[in-house]
Amino acid sequence: MAVASLVALAPAVQAAPALVTQGAPVSTAGVVPGSAAGVVPAPARDACGRALAAAGRAEREYDLMRHRLLRIIAGGGHPDTAQRQALAVAEAERDMWAAHARRLCGT
Repeated sequence: MAVASLVALAPAVQAAPALVTQGAPVSTAGVVPGSAAGVVPAPARDACGRALAAAGRAEREYDLMRHRLLRIIAGGGHPDTAQRQALAVAEAERDMWAAHARRLCGT
């Protein structure tokens, strides 16, 4: 899943509407929708935001590295083994952080 689609989750993570239980309003401060009970504690929200930020950084790093290699190729050059391996590592990290964000953000 691309980070752009993960970022779309951010509005749902920002705030939750007031819940009503047996006619009495209940404060939702510090909770967001998403768990089996319908709410997730604030620390989980913070972890989700950090995971989304890390996924975004990893994707930008991968895109930058890929762009550099494509410029080398377009200029008639050939990326060496270390450059290709670095791109593969950046791709694996991008995928790992995207999966981590999906797990923490509940998608």
